[in-house]
This record gives sequence, C-alpha cells and structure tokens, in this order.
Amino acid sequence: MDMSKFSQDAATFLKSVFREAIREELNAMPRFQPYPLADRIGGYELAEEVTSYRGQTLRNKVSQGEIPSFKQGGKRFFSEKTLREWMTVNYHPMKQEAVANAHTLVVKPTRKAKAKR
Repeated sequence: MDMSKFSQDAATFLKSVFREAIREELNAMPRFQPYPLADRIGGYELAEEVTSYRGQTLRNKVSQGEIPSFKQGGKRFFSEKTLREWMTVNYHPMKQEAVANAHTLVVKPTRKAKAKR
C-alpha cells in the first residue's frame, strides 16, 4: 500500500474523530442565555433617545396615536422595549435620511457628457 494514501486516509479518519468529539463536547456545554434588557420607562427624553424624533414631531405622533405611550399622573411615559418593538414594525425614514438616500441615487453628469450637449 502506498504510504501517502495511507497518510491521507489516516488524516481523514482523525479529522472525523476530532470533529465528532468536539461536536459532542459543544452539545454537552450549557447554552448561553443572554439576560434580557431591563425595560426603561421614561418621558419624552427617553422617547427622543430611542426613536431619534425630536420635540414637536414626537408630540405630534403621540397625539395622533402613532407612538405607543401611556399617561400616569398627568405625565406621558414611554417604555423603551415597546418603542424598540414599535420601531422594528413601523420604521419610516426621517426626512434627513430620505434626502441623504436620494442624493446617492442622483447621477451627476460627467464633464464629457456635458461637453457632448
């Protein structure tokens, strides 16, 4: 038997043995369970931080019922967890983002294209 063929077969066999052993060890290890984020409750400052909406825009969206919030003792409160969930479902780019994206789509004519006119 050719020694190089034997070496290749032995290497393939050892790789499979090591892979299986590693797989078994990894499956036996406890799974990492990240701690859930603490849900912060706050006023308009928290909502501005989480949503990036500012002042009157945020208040308008709250009065129209677009943003989840609750009132207690005459004050408006927001839950960070609820706001983040709301944002993943109801995300609409802000005007500045839409304008920035529009500029990337506009193709400016080159000097050669202008000269041909």
